[in-house]
Amino acid sequence: MAERSVRGSWKLTFIVWSGLLLVWAFVTVALDEQSVRLLRRLGASRWEVAVALVALAIGLPLLIDARRNVLRTYRQWKRRATPVSGAEGSDEVPAHVPRRFRGAEMAHHDDLTRRERSLVEHGQLLFGTVVHHAELTSVRATTPWGVEVWSRPVVVDGSRRPAPDTRAALVVEAGAKMGVAPALHHLRFIDGPPCDHRGPLAPQPKPAPCGPFEAAVHTTLHPLHRVAGAAPTEIGTIDFDGDTLTLHAGAAAPVAIRLSRPFTVKLSVQLLHHDRAELNLAVEQFSVGAYRAPRTERLQVKAELDQARLSAELPLGWCDATYLRGEDFDRVWRILAASASDEITSLVKA
Repeated sequence: MAERSVRGSWKLTFIVWSGLLLVWAFVTVALDEQSVRLLRRLGASRWEVAVALVALAIGLPLLIDARRNVLRTYRQWKRRATPVSGAEGSDEVPAHVPRRFRGAEMAHHDDLTRRERSLVEHGQLLFGTVVHHAELTSVRATTPWGVEVWSRPVVVDGSRRPAPDTRAALVVEAGAKMGVAPALHHLRFIDGPPCDHRGPLAPQPKPAPCGPFEAAVHTTLHPLHRVAGAAPTEIGTIDFDGDTLTLHAGAAAPVAIRLSRPFTVKLSVQLLHHDRAELNLAVEQFSVGAYRAPRTERLQVKAELDQARLSAELPLGWCDATYLRGEDFDRVWRILAASASDEITSLVKA
């Protein structure tokens, strides 16, 4: 989002500059002979002022554009040209954000467009399956908000071409139906393993029941938010009416969990750097009828928390899910802890 706003300001500056040149051309054509003679007399006596005004009218928009874009372009070039030392390549989920890649240098990778290079650094990571289209290969996945996303089909060398229906990473952004599959472009994640500072947590008393509330869910919180300071992309809501917890995420069907009926809570943790971690929360409700098969409803979200709030008993894992802000997750967790039949208060510190 930040990149789009910068691009928009550059476009506005270019339009203003072009508009000034068009006005100058129109005035030049519209002047008659007497006006030209008058301007020449004024210019002969005050030629320094005339030259300064012309230079200011033409050069000022160009200077504004350079101020906004030259430093940003230099920083991007310097970051991409700096080799990453001491890093190990991996095809697994990146353990830190913003994610970086190794393999072919990003700045000199001709297979990737400018948008795709930005996307693999700041997009949201999903997992999909490999699909073959004759000599071309792509990866498709379904986002947590119910949209099917494909990577651009490319030709992959025979020795590096993954088998069909195998699991592969896909980097996407909200609102787009095309993503980038790093493995198809010979790019691998750079993993610097984070430290695990979790420990045992003492059981806590069950919190008091919470009243109704509604909160936003997002595609991702940290990559763009940390790098560019842009707001996360909102794709839906999660609400509680006193008994039912409902998740609305994009085009996906709403998922409702009635807390007055039996349900289970499943948790896993993805460790991050700086003593942070992603907590994956899945709430499942089982309903069995006399004349129908068992049906499972799963409500899945994730949030980024301090490792000190998480128990070492939680297993490590990663999932595709929408994000909740920390304060909104705390409200959801209090609701679940107050209604759950099993003891879960010792797993996450409120």
